[in-house]
Amino acid sequence: DANVRKATMPSDVDNHGRPIWTPFATPSATSGKTHGVETVLRANIVNSEYYRKIANEQDFMLLVDEIYDLVDHAEPWMSSRNARGASTGFCLLFRLCEMGLDEKQIAHLL
Repeated sequence: DANVRKATMPSDVDNHGRPIWTPFATPSATSGKTHGVETVLRANIVNSEYYRKIANEQDFMLLVDEIYDLVDHAEPWMSSRNARGASTGFCLLFRLCEMGLDEKQIAHLL
């Protein structure tokens, strides 16, 4: 039917119209240590106390459990008025990118 719109995947995550994460960008844009994350957000992630706590964690299922236990929103920044910095969810997502997940692990996350 011509009136039915196809669902599309978002090409990036933005903050007030400015891209902060481009997960489906070209491989050269997402390789290395940035994983397509905008500079300020990445700095806030890697310098956060929580990320430093999980930075060396290699247990995929432990990180998945952290998502279930601690993540209550999918915004890049903490949602509390008094809190500043990267959200727990984005810290975990960045750590998972750092681990270089295989197809089975990615499918598990989806």
